[in-house]
Amino acid sequence: MIDFGTTSQRFYADLFEKSVHLRKGAFLQRPYTWPDLDLLLEQMEPAEPFFRLFGKGPLPPDTYSEEVQELGLRRRRLIRSRFDALLAEGATLVLNRLEVFSPPSRRLCAEVGRFTGQQTTANGYVSFGGEGTFGQHWDVHDVFACQLIGRKRWRVYPPTLPYPLANHTSDRSPDPCPQSPVLDCTLEPGDLLYIPRGWWHHATPLDVASFHVSVATFAPTIMDYVLWACGRYLPAQQLARKSLGGGADCLNEVAAVTQMVAAALLDPNHVAEFMKLVMSRQHPPEESGPGLLSGLVLKPPVKKP
Repeated sequence: MIDFGTTSQRFYADLFEKSVHLRKGAFLQRPYTWPDLDLLLEQMEPAEPFFRLFGKGPLPPDTYSEEVQELGLRRRRLIRSRFDALLAEGATLVLNRLEVFSPPSRRLCAEVGRFTGQQTTANGYVSFGGEGTFGQHWDVHDVFACQLIGRKRWRVYPPTLPYPLANHTSDRSPDPCPQSPVLDCTLEPGDLLYIPRGWWHHATPLDVASFHVSVATFAPTIMDYVLWACGRYLPAQQLARKSLGGGADCLNEVAAVTQMVAAALLDPNHVAEFMKLVMSRQHPPEESGPGLLSGLVLKPPVKKP
């Protein structure tokens, strides 16, 4: 479905966490149409955290949906007239974890996951104009922005906090977004944009309806490996289990344990063990296809004489 414009090997050598990458016409086929999205809106319950509408900040669900009781169950139902009016006024619809609800997004995640070898998830964004929702910001994961319908302007800026962790946020960044972007482009239907984590970016709607899916990828960090290795191998070392005292030998003992840590970290077998564990915990979305029921042939009931 996706032509990334490079191989996985070249991606990791030249682009991964190093540079943005724009691939025009990356999609060999378009996974969504507006009728597909209309059908998705009918099927999804407009409830947080999966369904959210943003104007100048998050909009309360009561502004575009109502609570109803259907078949004895309470659920939220979209008030389509209010919802459409808010979109027309410049609000942005955000569909979080879209791969859970939509087979085309599940296929997008699966393809990006195969290309990167990483776990993936997807958010969808629908806009009909406006000034944009999130302003200049950066994410703590890499992003593959897939422009599927309409156009959107993207400006990408270099990082001020390289390789942010999950507890870092751009709204609390001590350094503001740089003034000059490294990329200022308009994504058109079928375009793909890779943005490394920590790189500032600003997506701005144009005066045209737009739908894009951002596929996020999550790679283990060196810190993850260090913490895992310490917890995995240090408990077996008697010296590492000692209490931290304040005597003259304290620093010497810490130095000795540090050497143990270094030996554990630099063992290639330990690196391989960690990566195997990481991969075993990843369950990438499966592509949709014919299931068990599709192969069943239902026979008409036999009429009794």
